[in-house]
Amino acid sequence: MAGDEKNLTISMVLAWDLGQPIKIAELVSLSAKKLKQGLADSDDQVQKSEPWFGEQAGLTARTRSKGYRTDGETTAGVYVAISKAIEDGCASIGKKIDAVRDLISEVESSDYDLFYDDDGSVKSRESNWETAAPPWGIVSLYLKTGEINKLDLRLKTALWEVAQEDERVAERVSECIEKLADSVKTEIAGSPTDQGLLDILRKYQTPDSTKPGVMWPNATQLEYVRKYYDPTFQPRFVTAEEAAVLNELSLGEQVKFLKIQMAAKDFGQNNKYTAEYPNAEQDGKGDAARHMYWNARMTQEFGADWTERYTTAHEKTGGNVAAREAMDLYNNHLGRDIGQNKNTDDATLRAQVLDTIDNGKAVVIVAGPDGKSPQLAWSRDTPTDKTIVGPGVGIPLPATK
Repeated sequence: MAGDEKNLTISMVLAWDLGQPIKIAELVSLSAKKLKQGLADSDDQVQKSEPWFGEQAGLTARTRSKGYRTDGETTAGVYVAISKAIEDGCASIGKKIDAVRDLISEVESSDYDLFYDDDGSVKSRESNWETAAPPWGIVSLYLKTGEINKLDLRLKTALWEVAQEDERVAERVSECIEKLADSVKTEIAGSPTDQGLLDILRKYQTPDSTKPGVMWPNATQLEYVRKYYDPTFQPRFVTAEEAAVLNELSLGEQVKFLKIQMAAKDFGQNNKYTAEYPNAEQDGKGDAARHMYWNARMTQEFGADWTERYTTAHEKTGGNVAAREAMDLYNNHLGRDIGQNKNTDDATLRAQVLDTIDNGKAVVIVAGPDGKSPQLAWSRDTPTDKTIVGPGVGIPLPATK
C-alpha cells in the first residue's frame, strides 16, 4: 500500500482506499477462472486427436499439451492464491487502521486537550502550568503526563502495526509467485545468449524465505542504535533469515553494520556513473558499485562467511526479479573478493570497485530483445545510460544457492 520506503504516517494510512486492491483481487480471480477453462478446452481438443494423429508426433503433442495444462493450472492456482492474499490482507490492514482511528478518537476526546502529530506522537495544547493550576495542582499534571505517555505509545504502536501488516501482505503476495512451475519461471525469465551471463543467471538465485518477515531491530537494539547511530532510525521489515544473521552481531557491530550500509548507499548514489546517468544507481553501474563496495567493507569488518550469509538472506524476498537477484548476488561475490585484504584503505577500495566495473567483470541490467524485460549484461559492454530499472516484483527462477 505504501509504495515506497518512507515511514508511514497517520494521514497516509487514513487516506488508503482498500476498495481498489480488492477490485484488483477480483480481476485476478476472474483471470484464473478464464485461464483454467481455456487450458482445459485446448487440451481436450489435443487429447481427442489420436484417431487422425496417432503416430509418435501425435503422442508427443498430446504429452506436451498435458504438461502445458498442468503448468497452466498451477499458474491459475497462483492467481487464486494472490487474490486471496490481497483480500485477506485488506481485511487485516483495515482492522489495524480502524484501531488507529479508535485511538485518534480517544486522543481527541481527552480532558487534557490532546492532539497527535502525523508520526503518532501525542501532545497537549494545554501547558503544564495550566494543568498544574489549583485545585488539583501537581496531581493533575501527573495524570496528564501519564495519559499522554500511554496514548503516545499506543498510537505509535498501532501505526507501526499497520506498517508491519502492509509489509507482510506484500510478502504473502510475493510468496505466491514463488509457487509457479519451474518451466514457467524459466520461460518468462528468458535466456541471455552469452553463456557466461546465462550461467550467472541460473547459478545466482536463492530460495524465497519460508518464514514470516520481522521488524528489525528489536526494542533493545533500537534504543542502542538511536543512541549511537541515528536518533531518528526506524525499524525495517526484513526476512527472518536476515534478522537472524544480523542478531549474531553485537550491538556495537550492528551500529558499524548500519554505518557501512549508509556509506555504501551514498557511494551508489554519488559516483562517476550517476553523475553521467542518475538512474545508474538502480540496476545499473551505480547499483553494482553499491553492492560491491558494501560487500567489500562488510568482508573487511565481519568476514566473508558472515557477509555472504547476510547478503544472501537479504535477497530472500518473494517475487524478486530473476535478473536483479542474479546481478546483486554476483556483484556481492565480486565485492567480497575485493574486501579480502583487511588492510586496504577506503579510497583504494572504492577505486578497485570502479576498476572492476570498468573492466567489465560486473553485471548490470538492460532491456531484453522485447525492449522491456530485464536481462543481464556485462558492464564492459554496456554504456552507462543504457541500463534500465527493472520492475519491483517479477517472476523468480528456481533457486540454486
